[in-house]
Amino acid sequence: STFEFSTVGNSQYSEHIAIGNFVAFQDDIEGFQMFQITDIEETHSETMTKTVYCEGVCLELLNEVVRPLEIASANPKQLLASLLNSTAWEVGEVSEDLVTIDTYTIEDYPNVYKAIQDLVINQLGAEIKFRVTLNDNHVTGRYIDLFKARGSVTNFRFEYGVNMSSVVKTVDSSELCTGLIGIGKDGLTFKNVAYYDKPLNQDFITDSDAFARWNNKGSHIMGTFSYDTDSQHE
Repeated sequence: STFEFSTVGNSQYSEHIAIGNFVAFQDDIEGFQMFQITDIEETHSETMTKTVYCEGVCLELLNEVVRPLEIASANPKQLLASLLNSTAWEVGEVSEDLVTIDTYTIEDYPNVYKAIQDLVINQLGAEIKFRVTLNDNHVTGRYIDLFKARGSVTNFRFEYGVNMSSVVKTVDSSELCTGLIGIGKDGLTFKNVAYYDKPLNQDFITDSDAFARWNNKGSHIMGTFSYDTDSQHE
């Protein structure tokens, strides 16, 4: 939930492009998307350019906490309302074909954003949309909509040079590895466990398919995986 844009030169609005301020625009369907400015990068040459980085205002729900609760036989609208209680957000549109949950329980203290994701994705199998309403540049409402599925299947094919002017593909290999060293509590490893093709006294597991595609001159690209456990097998 991020947004990035750049400005060139100074304008009457330049003073408003400041960290902590908000940016909103109307999307292609309906409603406004709103973001908060988190970083600004200035480049000074013949003209000054500002590159502005923003995060979705919905991420403020990361700082709100849901207390333990149990709700019996509640529909999605009631469940979402219970999670948004005491926040600045309200329940928006909710698809009528979403199922009612017999018993919904929260035992720990998750942040509201995480709780909503768990409810919408894991419990309801639905999709979500955050939007705001504006009037005279003032926010008049923050809403969360729930849908059985967003968008539609068009079976429309896009081809460069026909109905697309350009296409950008980004490949990120920063977290790629073909072998993982497992680490538990107090430096515990699984060296003493034999499992499938992992022999004893080897503290890493490998992925042969990944190794066939990516390797470092015949050697594995190594990474680590940490887990809070006392069990070598786990």
